[in-house]
Formats: sequence, structure tokens, C-alpha cells
Amino acid sequence: MANTTYPNIGSQDLHLWLCYRGCVDNSDAFKRIVLSRYADSSPQALQFTEGEHGKPELSASSRPLHFNISHSGDWLACAVTVESPVGVDLEWCRPERASIRVARRFFRTDEVAALEKSDRASMVEQFYDYWTLKEAAVKARGGALAPGLFDHGFAIDYHLARPHRGLITATTTDTARYMLLDPVAGYRAALCWTGTAALPRLGLFELNEKGAVEPLKTVLRASSLCD
Repeated sequence: MANTTYPNIGSQDLHLWLCYRGCVDNSDAFKRIVLSRYADSSPQALQFTEGEHGKPELSASSRPLHFNISHSGDWLACAVTVESPVGVDLEWCRPERASIRVARRFFRTDEVAALEKSDRASMVEQFYDYWTLKEAAVKARGGALAPGLFDHGFAIDYHLARPHRGLITATTTDTARYMLLDPVAGYRAALCWTGTAALPRLGLFELNEKGAVEPLKTVLRASSLCD
């Protein structure tokens, strides 16, 4: 029998949900299904408001829930937290979209320089690291996307002793915590968490057809702190 029980979530937790597009009608249905369990409400009964730049928020919820959604290619993503605003960006990493020309338009000078020093394969990987981090940072705060991409800067040290785990450092004034991961082959996801703990407890789950919940292995590509 499919597991339809949702995990508990506390103020130090960040849950990231994935869903294949074919399993739900649309992104609105996906977010309603996910949030209904946390909010102890039916999906249809949930009500939403929008911030100045269109970020959706739950209204009249029984819990101080925050969420953010993203979609790219065949996948949808929904990040959920309690008390602390959150931002998520999911990107299908298509090499043809990663270009220095685009980077020069939206990235900071030091980020562009880092891309220019890399070979093509590494440049594509780093391009999506920067892009998803920037978009998650803007979305967590409900800002306007285009100007916000340049406002948030990052440096990523990919050469730490711990295998497969880099260190993310915000190069602009920013106290949020960040995580990068590859949740599905060919996709990059970034999370921005505005809580006060060193790093939230990350849970990764997939919402399958018929509402089944599948816990997934969480392997970080990089994070704000490497403990």
C-alpha cells in the first residue's frame, strides 16, 4: 500500500518535494496536495495571497507555514518550512542555455570571471549553481527576479576535503543559508532558508501518483556550512 503519511516538520526543518509533471494536473494542484497535509486542511480549502512581485503565500493557515514552488522540464519542486521564509529554484541543466553572454547580463563581475576561467563542462555546472542560488535568494524574499539576480552574489569553493560537497559563501550582505543539490539526473536545485540556525535539517521527498510519499536520499552538492 502506498505511504500517504507526511513527515513531521519543525522550525529547524526544510522539506523539499519533487513531483513528475505527469503525476498531477498542474503546479497549483501539486502545491495544494503538499501543503494540505502540513496545514491540516483539504487541498481545495487552502487560500492564497500574493506578495508585491507575485510570490504566493498561505492565508488563514493553522500553522506559520512558508513555501515556494519552482518547475522546469518534466519536474515540479515545492519547498516547505515553518516560521522562516524559503526560496527554491529548480532548473533543467541544458548546456545550450548556459552562456557567458547571459552571465554578463545577470551575474556579478567575480562570478563571470570564475566562469570564464573554467572549461566548457565546468562552466555549465557553475552557471546553473549561480543561477539557481540567485533565483532562490530572490524568491525567498519575494523580490523582482531580473534586478534581484545581480543583487545577490556567491562564491563556491568546490575543492574542499570532503568529497562532493562544496562551500557556498554569499559575497553580498546576506545572512540566509543556502544549499545546492542535484535532486534528479540533469537537474540542479538551490534552496535559500532565512532561519537563524547554522543549517536546516533537509528532507527530500517525492510525491508519486495517487499521493504516495517516497523519501529520497539527500546528497548536497554544496552548502553554506560544511559540518
